[in-house]
Amino acid sequence: MKKLNMFVFTIFTCTLLSGCFQRIAKEGGGLNDYTGKVLAAQDKNKPICLLQTKDERLFQLTGPLAEELKSVPRAEVVIHGKQRESYPYTKVFVCSYTITSIAGKYPFVGFVKDKGNKIILETIDDYKIYDLSVSSPLFSRITSGKKTWVVGSFDDSGKLHVVSFGILKP
Repeated sequence: MKKLNMFVFTIFTCTLLSGCFQRIAKEGGGLNDYTGKVLAAQDKNKPICLLQTKDERLFQLTGPLAEELKSVPRAEVVIHGKQRESYPYTKVFVCSYTITSIAGKYPFVGFVKDKGNKIILETIDDYKIYDLSVSSPLFSRITSGKKTWVVGSFDDSGKLHVVSFGILKP
């Protein structure tokens, strides 16, 4: 019976993966990295999110993760996504992204949690936990449990003093 279950599981997994690979091939290939600055714009009175590369090319960012990037205009990012031709901008469906700079500073991105006697940030990219030092008593109420970016500096005890922050996903 165990062999039969394993066989069925293997066939199911292979079929599922085969379908995924076929969809990627039909849509024109794989994913690419795009590096640039996030810009906010309007298209037919609807807000859109653009990526401007160093060579001044503009890409319209699409998908649920592009919605998050609307909250960080002027941020430097690396987008991992799939390109689709469209007018007036080439569209890129955002599969993942990394914010490399906000106003020239490296941001820590993760989820803020209020642990009672301290506030922490659990980062997404490296899964580290940072103790935060914030001057606003409303900080944890505003950000708790939400995907947040934080810019700051570390003190001698290792606490991250928050200078600026923003919510990427409520």
